[in-house]
Amino acid sequence: MISSGLTEEEEKKIIELTKKLTGEITRELYNALASKFAFTAIEVVTLRMNEGKLEVLLTKRGQDDMFANSWHSPGSILRTSDAPEKLDTIGDYQSAFRRIEQEIQVPFSIVPKFVGMIFQRNLRGVENGIIFIGEIKEMPGKGKFFPVDALPEPFLESQKAIVAMAVEEWNKLKI
Repeated sequence: MISSGLTEEEEKKIIELTKKLTGEITRELYNALASKFAFTAIEVVTLRMNEGKLEVLLTKRGQDDMFANSWHSPGSILRTSDAPEKLDTIGDYQSAFRRIEQEIQVPFSIVPKFVGMIFQRNLRGVENGIIFIGEIKEMPGKGKFFPVDALPEPFLESQKAIVAMAVEEWNKLKI
């Protein structure tokens, strides 16, 4: 049996081509694959209190992104290179956290705290989001803080539930 929509020859060619992939892939290839598989997103919602109001750090997607110019909470797709090298070893998400720190251009002041998970579909495809709360002590080099009850537009619809889960957990922790 072959995959739906492909000839046997096309399927064999795709298999051979994927064997050649050894590292990073382009955004276009990622988006094509993302529509076929559920990917794991590491979502670090960075929150702070400012003059008695809870705020969230958001960045804007680039012009070349399928969500161009939309605000979102920075995150990263989990990559196979994030896993431990040794078989049957438990890893962590530090590589994904570092990519997010690079995006906002400032380190987290504490290891992001696990909040929960969300399984949802967005324009790109299906994502299983692992949600964390992050904190920073410095002003970010990229991004801007907004009150959690006044998110800017356009804001990624799929991010609303992620931010809400982080805010709910923050409220439990900070009371």
